[in-house]
Amino acid sequence: MAAGGSDGNGSLMITSEDPIFEDLPKEAICPVCKHVLHNAHQLMCGHHVCQECINPLFNGNETIQCPTGDEECELLQKKEEHLKNCPYKPLPCTHVDSGCTYTGPSKDLQQHLDNVCQYVKVQCTHCGQQMQRRQLQEHENELCPQVMESCPYQCGSQKLPRVEMKEHIKTCPRRPAKCPYHVISCKFEKVEKEKDKVKEKMVDLRITIEELHVEIKSYKIQINDLKVKIVAQTEKILKMEESVPEFSKKDPVVTNSTDIRTLKQMQETLSEKLRNLEQRGSTGGVGLSGTSEIGDSSMAGQLDAMCYLGFWVMCNVSLQTIL
Repeated sequence: MAAGGSDGNGSLMITSEDPIFEDLPKEAICPVCKHVLHNAHQLMCGHHVCQECINPLFNGNETIQCPTGDEECELLQKKEEHLKNCPYKPLPCTHVDSGCTYTGPSKDLQQHLDNVCQYVKVQCTHCGQQMQRRQLQEHENELCPQVMESCPYQCGSQKLPRVEMKEHIKTCPRRPAKCPYHVISCKFEKVEKEKDKVKEKMVDLRITIEELHVEIKSYKIQINDLKVKIVAQTEKILKMEESVPEFSKKDPVVTNSTDIRTLKQMQETLSEKLRNLEQRGSTGGVGLSGTSEIGDSSMAGQLDAMCYLGFWVMCNVSLQTIL
């Protein structure tokens, strides 16, 4: 079989030695040279053309109609022109100089720029300031002065721009208020609107403390008075001790009998008083919040009991001496 050549226009030429085919399907025939497809190339519309028949079709034009003449077929482009606009041509992001490392099909580049690229300039919808997309979230969450915010203390006020909310927080009636004594480590915190109540309680507490200071001062005076009484009682006891030897000079029988009875009576009286005072001392007491009258009597009773106890001991000593 002899091979077919091509004419000067690039179309495949049929020689007399080429085989003749009968009843070939339409798809097997080139729509340009009308011969059997040779090195067939598929067009965008799906039709096939011989490789040598493609370039002569353009005849200097950038685009042509499909040689089949079907209206539904797309326009044909030269390969060089197609490569310039091929939707699958890899393209880098237009913001590569800013730091974006994206490279992808040219058909996806616009979607990348619109939704993904972090280096695209975007505008804050609240204040209108422009910045890179990667900075927008931080700007809206922390920096934008026009973002609407609710009061963090839930006071019920309406939402305000961030710049106005900062001023509202300074005077919000529900903001936490520290104790005036937080400088000395008080950790107490209260809502601002209840701060006045706390101040009133502190004033009442201060008044109570001052009253307690006055009571303590009064008790100190009473203690000093009782100390004076103890000294006086002690002097009496010493005088009685000095008078004991005089009893021995009297008639031994009469004097001793009389003295014994007298001392026994005094002993019994003092013992009874001592028991009473001990009972009062165990049930009574001095308290800062108690009645001052009870506290005074209890303290005086305890001191008197000490004096009587000393006197009782001295009487027993004197009684033993006489006996």
